[in-house]
Amino acid sequence: MLQRLVLPSGIFFGAALLAGSALAQAPAANIAEGCVATFDPTADYFPDKVVVEHAAGFSVTYFDSYKVVTVAEPFQGGAPETYVLLQCGAPEPELAGDLAGATIIPVPVETVFSASATHNPMLEALGVLDRLTGVSSLAYTATQAVIDRGAAGDIVEFAPTFETNVEVILDAGPQLLMTGGADDPAYRTLRGAGIPIVANAEWLEADILGRAEWIKYIALFFNAEATAETVFGEIDAAYAAAVALGASVPEAERPLVFSGSGFQGIFYASGGASYVAQAIVAAGATYVFADNRDAGSIAFADLEQLLDRAGDAPFWINAATNYRTLADIVAEEPRLAALPASQSGQVWVYDRMSTASGALGYWELGVMRPDLILLDMLAIFHPDLVPDHDLVFYRSIEATR
Repeated sequence: MLQRLVLPSGIFFGAALLAGSALAQAPAANIAEGCVATFDPTADYFPDKVVVEHAAGFSVTYFDSYKVVTVAEPFQGGAPETYVLLQCGAPEPELAGDLAGATIIPVPVETVFSASATHNPMLEALGVLDRLTGVSSLAYTATQAVIDRGAAGDIVEFAPTFETNVEVILDAGPQLLMTGGADDPAYRTLRGAGIPIVANAEWLEADILGRAEWIKYIALFFNAEATAETVFGEIDAAYAAAVALGASVPEAERPLVFSGSGFQGIFYASGGASYVAQAIVAAGATYVFADNRDAGSIAFADLEQLLDRAGDAPFWINAATNYRTLADIVAEEPRLAALPASQSGQVWVYDRMSTASGALGYWELGVMRPDLILLDMLAIFHPDLVPDHDLVFYRSIEATR
């Protein structure tokens, strides 16, 4: 079972990918670096392909020398976008119909800017983190290799104050800017200046494994399909194994769990169709709001409504990150401090993996590794099922009470 933060190096970095600036014959594997010098119109330049199984937000169709990639909803409510990824060195195809005017991007990409920290672990897993040359903010990344490259001056920030600095991007001239699943007025300016903008909207996926499978989407731009298939295959298998453990818990032994935290007088709990709710149920527990069908959060302006539903739950998960001891909860809201979960120390916060600036691995590595989130929850609700698992993302107030 896959339980470590880093998959074996032979998986992340040892895939057989043919690299080179010139090829005299059809490749036996996707070209990881450089361009085709002598183009063969009969060759399949993408012998390694991805198969999308869980993600609903993107699709890819392969042709001999190019791939047609479509993002169904680039940002919430946005119209589909299609990109043509052309093997570097191959002639541009004649595009007509729905593809007329589509953005053509030579691959493999050598330099990329990323608008979301969730891309960082995936780039690292694919072995192409050295091609990341710009991030929106280094303060909000928990991936140590990215932090180190930023400190060395190999990565620039283009939106450290949450406003995209067009001049920084134009000066650096990346071959690609990958969004974080949100629209930005600056993108029109950048497109006009010749910077390709491609959407990454993994956060809109309804399925927790669907989010993780966007590693295959990122791989398409680096011709790293073989590595992506291997990496995701292991994550998928590890998640399924953890789900099987949770499914083995008898109904009578499934503890009641509630989640969320307060903000400006309103308590926000995870919706019954959210990623958090999915993981809680898969980890052999019963979510107090399982009957709710919101994929986002449920707002409780009246705390008594929350207490009526969650008052008997022995576990409180995804609580506020400022909670260190029971006293912190008492100071904020005595009624929450009086709950059984608070009194027993079973209040769990997802900031075990964090940086001094407050970046959390849960929101970064956790997107790619739902298996680790699920194993953490199993260790919290049913520690006997995973006795050797060391918590990755979660800590409880019990440890510092």
